[in-house]
Formats: sequence, C-alpha cells, structure tokens
Amino acid sequence: MSKKGNGQLATLRLLIFVSVYGFALGGCDKIAHNIPLTRCENDGIIFSYPFYWSLIEEKTGSDHKLISVSGPLGSAILLSIYPSERAITLSEYSRMISDSFRALDNVYGTAEPDIEFTDVEDTIGGRKVSGIREIYYDNPGTVEAPLKRDYFLIGRKKSAVYLLFQTDEENSFERKLLQRIKDSFAFQ
Repeated sequence: MSKKGNGQLATLRLLIFVSVYGFALGGCDKIAHNIPLTRCENDGIIFSYPFYWSLIEEKTGSDHKLISVSGPLGSAILLSIYPSERAITLSEYSRMISDSFRALDNVYGTAEPDIEFTDVEDTIGGRKVSGIREIYYDNPGTVEAPLKRDYFLIGRKKSAVYLLFQTDEENSFERKLLQRIKDSFAFQ
C-alpha cells in the first residue's frame, strides 16, 4: 500500500475511533468537541478547522485574498480579505454572495430558491459581532433542510475581513463544529 493509502487508512481509523468513542460518551456533542483540528494562519488571521476538511487559499488580484474551508457534509467557511479602502457594506457583500449562489442554481437548473435575511449576533474569537443571517431554501416545497449562511465583517486597520459560515440548518453535529471554529478565531 502506498504512503498516501496508509495515511488515508490512518485517517479513517481515527474517524471511526473518534465516532465510536464520542457516541459512547454522549453523542454528537462529544464527537464534535473531540475532532482534531488543524490550524490556519494567514494575513494576521488565525483559526482552526477539522483536520479532514479541505482548505483552499487564493489570491484573486493584487489585493484580494480568499480562504475557503469546506466539510464533507456541506458546511463551509469563506473568508474574503480586502484592503480597507475597497471595503463594501456587509449588506452589499451578503447580497453579492447570495446572488452568486442563486446564479449557480440557475446554471444547474434547480428551482428558484426562497431566501430570507435577518440580523444575527454571534461570538467569533471571543468578540461579540453583529451580522446578517441568510436562510436559503434551495428546493422550496421539498423536505430538504435549508442552508443557513451567517455573514460577518471584521474591520481591521488595513483590511476588511468578511466571514461567511454555512451549514445545514438541521445538522447539529456540523453546527457544533462551526462553533468550535468560530471560537478559535484570532485577529492580529
């Protein structure tokens, strides 16, 4: 077996162990709390995410960075980092991203989604922040759970950091993982 295959087997064994151990100790809460995390440091932003999620870092121009982290069950985080002089309002940002998702739905021929926007407050890296919550009903009229997208703007001296946290509204396991990620944030 190749080294890559050995690594995948070890990862699978660890996931099985953590799952069995977590269920024995009390279910999803314990599993989400015990999943090993990997650390990301970029542009003075530090956070941790589950080791089996994928991370992509992109530079989309001379002064714009994107960091996306996604899990296998549809949860995702998107960090968009702009220079302060190019910052837009959080409302403009959330609408721009929502419109992009809606355009993708149109490409793939899915029904026009139902979308609701509300204000939200959360704690990220120990700091209370206000943001915008989008509930995105991808296939209206079905039993499919809606997606929840929370948008936040963290202003810094030289840059604006837009954060998007997405999860399935009914997936308590991934909601707990996202909370661990939110708690791990530090801005330098």
